[in-house]
Amino acid sequence: MRTPKIAFASLFVSCASDPTPFGPIKVHAFIPKPNGKRGHTGLGGFIWGMLKRTTRARLTGTWRDTPFFNEDGTPSASIQSLNHEDRAKARL
Repeated sequence: MRTPKIAFASLFVSCASDPTPFGPIKVHAFIPKPNGKRGHTGLGGFIWGMLKRTTRARLTGTWRDTPFFNEDGTPSASIQSLNHEDRAKARL
């Protein structure tokens, strides 16, 4: 999202040599299921936690304190969207 009002980051921890510093993994996304489809685990807790944190940040004004955006609301780094080819190259 390109707004500081709802800024969040997710990590692809399987790329990290030691994911321990990131804390416990609470959500697993796109997990293959026996029926051939993909599903998620922990998604409800993730959504509930994000809603709580977002609401608290909006009410207290702490949403402005984010490393992702400058004080004027512009992103602090250039935004790069990967196309399908770039994503395929990045996969391990």
